[in-house]
Amino acid sequence: MESQMLDVYTVVLSDGGKEKKVVLREMQMEYEENAVRAIGNKAGDNQAQFGLLYQNEVLKALIVEVDGVKLTGLEKENLKKLFTYKELIKLRKVIAKITGTDDVSDPKLEFSRISGDK
Repeated sequence: MESQMLDVYTVVLSDGGKEKKVVLREMQMEYEENAVRAIGNKAGDNQAQFGLLYQNEVLKALIVEVDGVKLTGLEKENLKKLFTYKELIKLRKVIAKITGTDDVSDPKLEFSRISGDK
């Protein structure tokens, strides 16, 4: 099987002198859609729980490897086994940064009139 080239980010997590390297793939719309689908109705009307579940599902989709070991989908399911709480928080910040969700500035909006078909 021919390997496919991936655009990735390498994140170095440091906790008390111990480093962990995490390779994350570039975010794509399909990962977001799959994350929402995976959550389904698990969160009910609880927006905070939905947000947390969503972040975890996106993280699982983006992880390629940890410390040089490529992970299977099953291995990614237990984030608590892979990362400490502090590491998860740091990874969520990284994901917000690479997906642009940490940028709270509004996009530039211009109103204009153009000719078009009726």
